[in-house]
Amino acid sequence: MRWRVGLLVLAAALLAGCVANDVEPINTHVTQVGPGSPDYIPDAPADGSTVVALSFSGGGTRATAFSYGVLRALDAVMVGSGGRAHTLIDEVRVVGGVSGGAVTAAYLGYKGRGYREL
Repeated sequence: MRWRVGLLVLAAALLAGCVANDVEPINTHVTQVGPGSPDYIPDAPADGSTVVALSFSGGGTRATAFSYGVLRALDAVMVGSGGRAHTLIDEVRVVGGVSGGAVTAAYLGYKGRGYREL
């Protein structure tokens, strides 16, 4: 019987540790958004009629390798003509991913055209 009381006291002490007085949000409210960074969102090289958004799936190394292959394929497709010729990688404006695909998405967001180092 004593061990049950001791177990009940231990459970009550553990549950009491879950109670917190500070339940305010950690993010602050912003009334005005600052300007975008040109280092991370470059101007479109063309007229802006083509916008590419990428979403990479998860799956560990397989997903990383597949999404890297997708980037290489987009880099091989030339659009535009003359002095405005560029690849579809230059038109990527949004990229996201989960699990292994997030590795490639983050690397593209961090390095831009330097993603080939992955």
